[in-house]
Amino acid sequence: MSRREAAGPTIAAVAHRWGFTSVSPSAGVFRAAYGVSPAQWRSSTVRGPHASAPGSPPQLPHAR
Repeated sequence: MSRREAAGPTIAAVAHRWGFTSVSPSAGVFRAAYGVSPAQWRSSTVRGPHASAPGSPPQLPHAR
């Protein structure tokens, strides 16, 4: 399994699943709600020991 496959669906795929037609608007909504970009959240969960299990609520980092 490649590193990309291990990371789960792309940010674009998640944005489209939630009804956004492109990543930019969804990223802005995500950042406003959680204080980090989707890419920042993903990189912290892929590297961090507390990555969420599929189907569980995301463990989002606190904004600095």
